[in-house]
Amino acid sequence: MSDDRYAPPTAALGDPARERGTGRIEIGEAFREAWAALWANFPLLLGTWFLFAVLGTLATITVVGFFLVLPVLVWGGTRFSLNVIDGNAEVADLFAGFSDYARVLGTMITLGLVIVLLYLAGQSVTILGQVASSAVLTFLGTLVNLAWGLGVMPRLAFVWYYVVDQGLPPVEAVQTSWNATSDQKLTCLLLGVLSGVIPLIGFLCLVVGLIPAVMLVYLIQASAYRQLAGR
Repeated sequence: MSDDRYAPPTAALGDPARERGTGRIEIGEAFREAWAALWANFPLLLGTWFLFAVLGTLATITVVGFFLVLPVLVWGGTRFSLNVIDGNAEVADLFAGFSDYARVLGTMITLGLVIVLLYLAGQSVTILGQVASSAVLTFLGTLVNLAWGLGVMPRLAFVWYYVVDQGLPPVEAVQTSWNATSDQKLTCLLLGVLSGVIPLIGFLCLVVGLIPAVMLVYLIQASAYRQLAGR
């Protein structure tokens, strides 16, 4: 192992267990691998995500681009994050989805709709309570939202990776992510909490720390996915 703590992760590339995936998420290992990859590739990460932010903003401003360009860029950003963990990332990854534009666009829009519907399912009781002006239903809705947010949504954090990395259809990706985390509910919850705490810490570090903190979150998720599914 290299003595340089900022060296890119190399052990996983030749590790048969990591190639196949262990099926278990080790948050400490995901953090270590993501931290090393972050600083070993920081200029590349900074430049690529800056480009993503500029193009994403321009696409959103045009409105049409929000539906026809941004989903494909998100696909490319997911591919880029995985490649950073794998040790072979490049700026061109951001545009990889455009080579199969129609399929990627349709898949990402469908997946986005599926995720929105699943989120709204958790909000359904609250919405019903507000429509009916029922304090009881609104209170029950708050409890449902809490349970949904803690027990359901964190287990779906990997659906984007299953779609991009394995080419799974959106519904199958949701089912696969759900099944893969069936006995790791607490781990997924902790990973979700960590994904919120890290950017907060970065923001408190004179605000500028928010940039590497957000990058770190995406890399942790990508590393955790590799632990689940392998390469």
